Amino acid sequence: MILWLKCWKKMHGKNCVEKYQDYIPASILQCSHLWGKLVEDEKKRLKIRILS
Repeated sequence: MILWLKCWKKMHGKNCVEKYQDYIPASILQCSHLWGKLVEDEKKRLKIRILS
């Protein structure tokens, strides 16, 4: 669990999740800052896609 926490601080959130997805419990991920960042990034991506 410590590895993905360190990874999140150094890497973009999505890359970190993809790399450590087998080690991150979903119950912990959903309540984390990393999850919030992933959701916000996806919202921004969709907004840009819709408006372009």
